[in-house]
Amino acid sequence: MKKHVLRTRTLLRRGCPRCGRCMFSGLLSMPVNCHGCRFLFDRGEAGYFTGAMSLGSVICFPLVVFLLALVHWIFPNWSLMAATAAAGCLCLSLTPWIWQFSRTFWIHLDHSVDPVDRGFRGPHARRRR
Repeated sequence: MKKHVLRTRTLLRRGCPRCGRCMFSGLLSMPVNCHGCRFLFDRGEAGYFTGAMSLGSVICFPLVVFLLALVHWIFPNWSLMAATAAAGCLCLSLTPWIWQFSRTFWIHLDHSVDPVDRGFRGPHARRRR
């Protein structure tokens, strides 16, 4: 249970699945390797992040519907077209966050299903004597 909570916290902080350090160096930039443990984020396959793009679409659609309902609730006199445009602009402003979260979730999912390095214990793990 505690391990699951730590993984969820790392996921929400957009951290590396191996060491927990933040995976992004800027709003729209992601290094190839983790700065803390040198974990390779990309498996070297063409189209590796296609699943992350699909996940971003899955996140974005309900978000647009929610934002459309919120805009319509706040401004009930607006037409459907104006409310949809406003919800789309709000969702566009959240695109960097959606991109980062979808990539983080995809890497965590991939690493949990098919871990590359089973022997890594982390940079702060105690050594056996």
